[in-house]
Amino acid sequence: MLEIGVQGGGSSRLFADWLGEGTHVTGVDIDPACAEKSVPGRIDIFIGDQTDRKFLTELAERQGPWDII
Repeated sequence: MLEIGVQGGGSSRLFADWLGEGTHVTGVDIDPACAEKSVPGRIDIFIGDQTDRKFLTELAERQGPWDII
């Protein structure tokens, strides 16, 4: 799953729990403080601008494909 706009990280945790074991959430946010919301093996938060095509392309190459965006 890809979540664009992590903010406090609550929804990333909710999605990971709700979708169950084996779910991996990739989060994107422009705020560097959001990186602290990562949970090893479950939630990876990447800092970048959602309007930056190069950033999103590189992220998709490393983390994708996603079933849910």
